[in-house]
Amino acid sequence: MPWVPSHRSLTYMDVADAARVVAADHLDIAIDLNGLTEGSGLNVLAARVAPVQGTFLGYVAPLNVPYVDFIISDAIVTPPEQASCLTEKLVRI
Repeated sequence: MPWVPSHRSLTYMDVADAARVVAADHLDIAIDLNGLTEGSGLNVLAARVAPVQGTFLGYVAPLNVPYVDFIISDAIVTPPEQASCLTEKLVRI
């Protein structure tokens, strides 16, 4: 089975419909790639569509929301001395 068996655009869906579509896929992990930028999927993550949820790219700073478990970042974007400021678990790449 492929890691990503399909791709769907949620662009024109409202948050409730998008959350239903994503939750129906029974994901193990959901990762938003926009952070606090236009088109963000954070509102979908707020519905807790997967047991483990994180963010990568669009905004790498503390979000301080209960529905984002981790942030994926590197030592350049999030230097070690700033890692303790995060409210989410830091996953290094």
